[in-house]
Amino acid sequence: MPDDVLTRPQSTVPGGAMSQEAADAHDLGRFGYKQELRRVLGVYSSFAVAFSYISPSTGIFTLFAPIGLAIAGPFFFWSWPLVALGQFIIALNFAEVSSHFPVAGSVYQWTKYLSNRAYSWMTGWVYLFAGILTVTGVVATVPGLVLIPLLNNLGIGIENNARDQVIIALLVLASTTLLNIFGVRLVALINNTGVVFEILGMVVFALILLIFYHHQPATVLFDAKYLGNNNQVGVFLAAMFMSLFVIY
Repeated sequence: MPDDVLTRPQSTVPGGAMSQEAADAHDLGRFGYKQELRRVLGVYSSFAVAFSYISPSTGIFTLFAPIGLAIAGPFFFWSWPLVALGQFIIALNFAEVSSHFPVAGSVYQWTKYLSNRAYSWMTGWVYLFAGILTVTGVVATVPGLVLIPLLNNLGIGIENNARDQVIIALLVLASTTLLNIFGVRLVALINNTGVVFEILGMVVFALILLIFYHHQPATVLFDAKYLGNNNQVGVFLAAMFMSLFVIY
């Protein structure tokens, strides 16, 4: 691959410096694209989109007990640093690649420039299905863990059965799809607000548990008796799926 493809040009033109928008348009032109999409998301909004896509609270509240604690006990806590380290390395790779190929399309585009169109075609389809499974997986947790208990507390009696959960999940999925159709600004406003409450909620919830429901000493995190006597590594890796689901 030519070296000039991997190196962004300086943001200057003969006779003076480019504006940032002109420099970005110049970068896109090197890849055969014309600047058409409006760049309306700032730094925080971009962070909020990525954070809400991962949605750590969803995985924590959904899988903490049935997978993490149920399989490996408190010792599964140590899967978090391992997964976080692996994800940090992946993030560094993504940051480096995106700095060389600053175009929309994520891993599809990066694979195309780093390899060939056949691999990028496969990568694009895998990423598409990963996105579909991620969104539907998150939506599936909303009825049973959030909406139905909330509505019941408000006096609206809804049975927490499979049929009602599917109906509510479909309604949530349809509503979020409509919000995305209405435009980026509206979605960004709602998403920015939601991320603030999610972060505050997780921090406040953790502090409440730590201060008022501190029933175990810190040494419980080193208790490996729940791993059993046989194949402890396998049991620990199985419990690691909880951490992987939260921040993959």
